[in-house]
Amino acid sequence: MHNRASNFSVGRLMKFLTALGQDVKITVKPTRKAVGEMEVVVS
Repeated sequence: MHNRASNFSVGRLMKFLTALGQDVKITVKPTRKAVGEMEVVVS
């Protein structure tokens, strides 16, 4: 399964997650840094 995750678009991944009974939340906020960060949180 080396790098097979790159075959999925973000929209397709969200559809899979919601079909599996998961809520998907995306939060966009300003940053004080020159380059922003990305974080995935699973609860």
